Amino acid sequence: MRPHPRSPRQRPTTHPQVARPRATNVRSLGTRGVGWRRRAIAIATSAMIASACTAAAAGPEEVLRSYIEAYNANDVDGLEELFAENALMTGHPFGPHADGVDKILDVHAADRAAAANQTPYEISNVEVAGNTVSWDHVWTNGNGASYCAEGHKAVIEDGQIVSWEFAPNPHPCP
Repeated sequence: MRPHPRSPRQRPTTHPQVARPRATNVRSLGTRGVGWRRRAIAIATSAMIASACTAAAAGPEEVLRSYIEAYNANDVDGLEELFAENALMTGHPFGPHADGVDKILDVHAADRAAAANQTPYEISNVEVAGNTVSWDHVWTNGNGASYCAEGHKAVIEDGQIVSWEFAPNPHPCP
């Protein structure tokens, strides 16, 4: 008697046998042929676009709060994502004029190096007018001394900071 043509005894011994998942009837899933792949790609692409639009549509206050989280966590990548490539920061005590995200990150590195280890930056009096956000802050240095500044202003476009005027005259908090 001859073995069945698909019998395991006739398979080459040089290839290991791999358990294959049971075939799924594509038609039972309500799709036909390869069209389901196109629909899956379209759905995935739509989800990615919606996610990107949601992130880009973050309002000025949300961007500011994301900045505070990233700064306090010393998250350089998070900070970099929040600033536009050609952003401008003026009036910062560690760098009075920084144009471009790389220079701004340098200023933040110096600022963060002098800051307290946990939650050095706190904000209050947040106000939003269009794409501009203003706020006051309390910053605590590594020695525990706190400095207050009133009147920061930042312009937010497409979910990124494009300009930031640092509050004038930071002073020891009362």
